[in-house]
Amino acid sequence: YEPEKQIHEYDLENLKLKAIHSFEADGPNAIPSFPNSFQALPNAEFFMADYAKTGVYSLAGEQLFNLRIQLENITGFDPEATFSLTNNLLLSPDKKKTLSLPNNFAGPVEGLAVIDIASMSGKLRSLPALEMTDKYNVSFEQGNGISRYDWRIDSLRLYTFPHELVAKSKTGEFSTKVDSNERRWEVGKEMRKQITFGQFYWDDSRSMYFRFGSMTNENDKTTVYLFAYDDALNLKGEAEMEGLENMFYQAFFRKGKLYNYGIVGEDPALIEYSLEF
Repeated sequence: YEPEKQIHEYDLENLKLKAIHSFEADGPNAIPSFPNSFQALPNAEFFMADYAKTGVYSLAGEQLFNLRIQLENITGFDPEATFSLTNNLLLSPDKKKTLSLPNNFAGPVEGLAVIDIASMSGKLRSLPALEMTDKYNVSFEQGNGISRYDWRIDSLRLYTFPHELVAKSKTGEFSTKVDSNERRWEVGKEMRKQITFGQFYWDDSRSMYFRFGSMTNENDKTTVYLFAYDDALNLKGEAEMEGLENMFYQAFFRKGKLYNYGIVGEDPALIEYSLEF
């Protein structure tokens, strides 16, 4: 919660704010200034990272350890590399590995970076299927495919899906280098006229994955789609969603209900949805 450095804890059974946990902005227990990674870990610990600082913190606000995920601290990468290792950074639940999609500022992803914390050594795994997203990089769009990495056995596998309601990926050529923010928005608007897929959400109650997709027409009307997959990532169903104007970007499942962060009036909200199919 900005501008304060806080974690807000919610009771989802009773749908109310349970507690506010404060963190420090300066000193030995300071959290990252602008966290772009926030991850809950076992035992009420939290992983937070930005481009300058990465660490694990207790709910009481104590920094448990600083991971120092910068190129100069880690062996195994090209000595000429200049990319950041903190893009889409994740820490394994056992706190032994980090995974990220390194890139240079807003440039294309270089691959999958896997770092062993104990030895502070890493490797860059190739993600060939991501090459297609380079020409859509101006607005960070994704195509119809996902690479699944199993950190326990160092296994990387590419999945693609036979969608019928929408195209399998974006097509065509777009400007990836623009000279103004206005032009960037114009190019992004053209890209959004083609399918954009969101992230995957796991539903324990059904043992299924779900994700949303969207397309926007010439009149700026957005159509939202829902896609369902089994636990082996086989496509099980797809449908156009009525009444939704935007794709979800920060959602999660709990007891079969989908929760999405939003705004109601001027207040932050956690909105509960039921999926009936």
